[in-house]
Amino acid sequence: YVVVSYNPLSDEKQGFFGRFGEIFSPSSLLKMKQDKFDKLKKELSRRVDSVVSGLASIGLNVVELDTQALIELLYNIYNPEVYGNEPMQDVNSLRVV
Repeated sequence: YVVVSYNPLSDEKQGFFGRFGEIFSPSSLLKMKQDKFDKLKKELSRRVDSVVSGLASIGLNVVELDTQALIELLYNIYNPEVYGNEPMQDVNSLRVV
């Protein structure tokens, strides 16, 4: 498994007061406008495409996991005895806050 990481905050230059303000309102880090989210998602997709093409060039088949597949993979890894007995719910039916 290959994880393509991306930290958009590392691309932004922030001063001392900007980072200091994040300590007192961490929720401001989670709020993002849709256009900025789309821009960051596009940048991550470029990184993924680069990794995929590199792995494909050496003959490896690559499959990008969606949210449901990723949850099932991690659930199976950390709960192998439960995974066979208790089926996973669909990710769309989960209530995520």
